[in-house]
Amino acid sequence: EGGFLPISSFNAIIAEELKDQPAPYIYERLGERYRHYFIDEFQDTSRLQWTNLIPLISNALQGSDEDGQQGSLVLVGDAKQAIYRWRGGKAEQFLGLIDGRGNPFALEAYKEMLPKNFRSHRPLVEFNNDFFTHISSYMNQGDYASLFREGSKQLHNNDQTGLVSLDFIEKEAELPEEKYLTRILEIIEILRGKGFAYRDICILTRRRKEGVLISNTLIQEGIPVISSETLLLKQHPGVQFLIHLLNYLLAPEDDNHAFGMLFYLSRDIEDRHSWISENLRGVSGLLNDSYGFNPDHSRLKPVYDLLEEAIRQFDLGSEEDAYLMFLLDLVMEVGQKEEPSVQAFLDYWRANEDRLSILAPEGFDSITLMTIHKSKGLEFPVVIYPFADTLIYYEKNPKIWLPVDPDRYAGFKNILVGQKKALLEYEPPAPEYYTQEQEKMELDAFNLLYVAHTRAVKALYVISRGRSSSEPREGPKSYGDLYGTPIRQGQCNSELFCTMPSAWSAPQKILPLPWNN
Repeated sequence: EGGFLPISSFNAIIAEELKDQPAPYIYERLGERYRHYFIDEFQDTSRLQWTNLIPLISNALQGSDEDGQQGSLVLVGDAKQAIYRWRGGKAEQFLGLIDGRGNPFALEAYKEMLPKNFRSHRPLVEFNNDFFTHISSYMNQGDYASLFREGSKQLHNNDQTGLVSLDFIEKEAELPEEKYLTRILEIIEILRGKGFAYRDICILTRRRKEGVLISNTLIQEGIPVISSETLLLKQHPGVQFLIHLLNYLLAPEDDNHAFGMLFYLSRDIEDRHSWISENLRGVSGLLNDSYGFNPDHSRLKPVYDLLEEAIRQFDLGSEEDAYLMFLLDLVMEVGQKEEPSVQAFLDYWRANEDRLSILAPEGFDSITLMTIHKSKGLEFPVVIYPFADTLIYYEKNPKIWLPVDPDRYAGFKNILVGQKKALLEYEPPAPEYYTQEQEKMELDAFNLLYVAHTRAVKALYVISRGRSSSEPREGPKSYGDLYGTPIRQGQCNSELFCTMPSAWSAPQKILPLPWNN
């Protein structure tokens, strides 16, 4: 309706337009002829992106320019960090290029492993080498298992000491969330005692709700934290008041917005409930008499002028308040694109409020809280990874496309079915497709765990849940199971990893290496 097209749609459009066109035509449309290509983070490249680039790159590799120079292609990536399948990334594409099966060019590729880890201290590198080599034996797909087995031989570039700490919470523990939060606070206190600043610490979570829980707890304890949640514009009390005010001006009969304003204005009143009850039906008069803000006059003003006046009259914050400044900038931007009315801004706000956030201030001494996906490519002196008990095989209402005989299915070549274990009992190729999807889900889960483990420079704290001793000893179903998997004879590569607990043992804490600042 708005005339917009998501950028994610362009790969399909480009592929359709270019599939039968020669490379010179594409170059002609581009207006440029490129001879050298460098693609970073190739493991996150989608099939369509790669399909669209192949004709251009192929032309550069197989031809030469006026000076007789041949073109080149450099791909860089790590298939163990492919965590964007849900966004189109395809790790198998990179694996196929590595083993030569997926090479679309006539030239043979030169492959080079990058052996050194330039981020983490020696103990963390050695621990991750041993840990991921060990758990690779639990992967069901041979190529994926080989990826972790052969790819976990990194050399360290920093010989300083470090720490890896594993904590296990009883599987049957009551109120496990509280135990996670208590342990997080204990770790932060330990780190502060060792001289670490808040900004040295990053807490990673798998799910958003865990991040919200941790953020609220840290704020209640007076610990500064920066996260996508705490930086959301809609979380700021002053911004919340202003949004209620704008809604009230449009719909004064709606008591919800009147209550929202009164709730903010009564924050310093002892008998808050009685004060709100007394003023709920007379909000307009209260705003005018007590704060000098006339709703009848204000609703006629452009929204920017209206908010400026409200910030001043209600003393919402100083000129340095980043949230209020960002809100005013946003109002100005929306007013230029749409119209400077209250209705136009509120329409924009309702559509975007869950993702409007301010930028984190540089150098602010606060703990960073983010999801594992957002941490990719970043590093922190200390990483705390709580709630490390994610299920390996979990999706919300997963679906799978199955090829079928059109004559038997009303002309349909594919049908969408629930991705359930019952597919193993269906006629071919359903069992094969189900198995492939399970293996991909397994790779994605292991990759996510790998990214979480490799963000730390000096110390990694993992807090997970032990496996119940009453459960059958099946293969690992969660990260917690992986942390508790047994060491098999001959698998132990270093004294560090040999201190891991035996299978499903009682929860225990491990501090395997010397530790200092």
